[in-house]
Amino acid sequence: MVAHGETDHGIAVRLGISEHTVHSHLDRLRDKIGSRRRADLTRFALTHDLIAASS
Repeated sequence: MVAHGETDHGIAVRLGISEHTVHSHLDRLRDKIGSRRRADLTRFALTHDLIAASS
């Protein structure tokens, strides 16, 4: 959802969880890939075939 431009609030509403929980999950993902930027999460997803690139 991050890679598709969804906001933290939008992700929370869509998944039925709190925005704080979304932040916690994103922080853990950033720690695992060694980055602090949201764009790096998208790049990681694309390079590891977790989402399809738009044409």
